[in-house]
Amino acid sequence: MDAKKDAGGSSRKLKIDGVSLSPKKAAWEIELETLQASRPPEGQAEDRSWELMGRLESFQDGLASMLWRSKVPGSGAPEHLLVAGVQALENRGYRVDPEWRKIAEEGFKALESDDSIELQRQALRMRALWRRAEKDPDSGYWRFRHYTSWEEVRRDMDFSAAADFAAAASSNGAKASAEGTPASGGPLSPAGPRKEALPEDEYLERVYAGWLAQIIGGAHGTALEGYTTDRLHEAFGEVHSYVYPPSTLNDDITFELAFLLAVEEAGGGGETGQSAEAGTAKGLTSRAIGEQWAARIPFGWSAELIALENLKAGLTPPESAQAGNPFTDWIGAQMRGAVCGLVAPAEPETAAWLAWVDGRVSHADNGVLGEVFNALIVSLAFGGSTADEETVRQIVRTSIAMIPEKSEYRSVLEFALRQCRNANDWETAWRACEYEYRRYNWVHAYPNAAAEVVALWFGGGDFGKTLEIISMEGQDVDCNAAQIMTVIGVLGGENVIPPPWREPIGDRLETYVRGMKEIGIHELSEWTVKISRLL
Repeated sequence: MDAKKDAGGSSRKLKIDGVSLSPKKAAWEIELETLQASRPPEGQAEDRSWELMGRLESFQDGLASMLWRSKVPGSGAPEHLLVAGVQALENRGYRVDPEWRKIAEEGFKALESDDSIELQRQALRMRALWRRAEKDPDSGYWRFRHYTSWEEVRRDMDFSAAADFAAAASSNGAKASAEGTPASGGPLSPAGPRKEALPEDEYLERVYAGWLAQIIGGAHGTALEGYTTDRLHEAFGEVHSYVYPPSTLNDDITFELAFLLAVEEAGGGGETGQSAEAGTAKGLTSRAIGEQWAARIPFGWSAELIALENLKAGLTPPESAQAGNPFTDWIGAQMRGAVCGLVAPAEPETAAWLAWVDGRVSHADNGVLGEVFNALIVSLAFGGSTADEETVRQIVRTSIAMIPEKSEYRSVLEFALRQCRNANDWETAWRACEYEYRRYNWVHAYPNAAAEVVALWFGGGDFGKTLEIISMEGQDVDCNAAQIMTVIGVLGGENVIPPPWREPIGDRLETYVRGMKEIGIHELSEWTVKISRLL
């Protein structure tokens, strides 16, 4: 492909295969000219296309095998995604044709015999059954309200709870200041403008501590996810440090980076070539975020896998989330809420809106509310001045109070909070939650939301203790730890993170995002602050 540039740098004449892509030409004219201009090569052309077919076949066979049985990178926990899809649909109040059992049996037989043809065939049949699932009117899932738009969510959210937290935080902050601990200035408000009240250096420091804490949580939790509390006790006793040398390469932050890229582009950066400060990102859309996914992220799992397939097939949000996707209530949106709070410090309404816009790329309803909840707890953390037990518990109470009361997600948070209030220790509270949500996959948002509430409540604002609790609760540990440790980092700053957790990470984040395979954590923090000014 070649293009000639005029003095201003814009493309004046773009050609492909020798044919001009004039804006006046119809598609048929471009293709006809291409055909007419084509000449057979002298001698046989070197053609490696069929080698590519072989690589594609291997990838597709590997993916089909993974859908039937895979092991989680890092922890080695087994997963059966195609069967879990049936579980996810039943959790969402649908009946799946009993034929799924026969399909599963044939699929696992094909897996044992390494029959790639049957693996593909049975995977297709299972996904077809997902699409034919019928609503079960007797399911308790339908007793709750289900949300399809931000307007509906916003109407049912109680942002007045933020004012109550502001008063409590101001009181705690005054006390902390009297004791020699700097208290953050500026009022907390549902929609802002809190970030303008935060001194630039303080905001950057707290964003950095939040990112560092999130990366530590994700790197540590990757080695523990997919197991129950009992199994973790058997394997490790208690977890007080990294169980394996930490790696920052996982999918927890991948989608958050795509979010930041979309905000930057919406604000005047990116492809326009303008300075990011030139505009505003108020026009951010789910579609823009989805385009970053399709362009930057080569692979996802569960809801993200299907959303990426849908995006590349031309479906845009919310269709990209809903078409053929049983996993819309799973944790994939919940695991990326923290970034929305980081760019909307002490502005819970803005953070919630950003989470809704982002979540709809791959999730729906309760799954998106999971992202909203994590956006709220991180955003509110900027309104506190110290990482202590009362501040953290007030953040938990306030965030729960803001989630729509008529949603099933709210009922999960309230159940977990009741267990915390009625128990003297984290494990008693958690065991009740673990039993209550035993029907849900360990990647589902509900048991993991409960785990977050319990760990924050009993962690007392202490970094190590909070991380130990969320680790020993099991479930999707890396996603949970990454989100709630962001809260502790934002509240307490870098110094609240003990060196044994901090030092092995250094300043290097590895990702599998195209164009961002490696980034410094300080650089990421500065970029986050810059992007927040667009909102």
